[in-house]
Amino acid sequence: MNERHWKITIIFMALAGLLLQYQNCGSGAGQQNADPEMGVINPIETGSIQFLQSKTQIDDSTTQLVAHGVCSAEQDGALLSWSLADPNSQLTISSGKSLCDRGTFEIIYAETAALDCNSTNKLTAYLGSQEKTDLIVEKKCQ
Repeated sequence: MNERHWKITIIFMALAGLLLQYQNCGSGAGQQNADPEMGVINPIETGSIQFLQSKTQIDDSTTQLVAHGVCSAEQDGALLSWSLADPNSQLTISSGKSLCDRGTFEIIYAETAALDCNSTNKLTAYLGSQEKTDLIVEKKCQ
């Protein structure tokens, strides 16, 4: 081989050696508190539900509120109950059902025009008697 081929080979081997330290194929046996069931994508706990965010803001031009969340894959096909309430007066503004479908759920509230300007409400989704999640909904008007 000529000198050029040697240089290219040495550069390639040096880069391969450098990148080898970033390889992540170890067993994790040296980690003390490692979860043996942990994977790259961990599913949500069985029976749990959670909104994707804890707070959202809408304005007076918003025609409907769409809230997304995750639910357990084992709960596929289960119906979640939800309610939108004024936390100050504890009055329920609206309520309904939503389907847990392939690990996600969606709540659509189409009457956002009826919400008071500059108000804060709480959207709560329930799965059974113990699992619930809250989303704060603020309506800001111009």
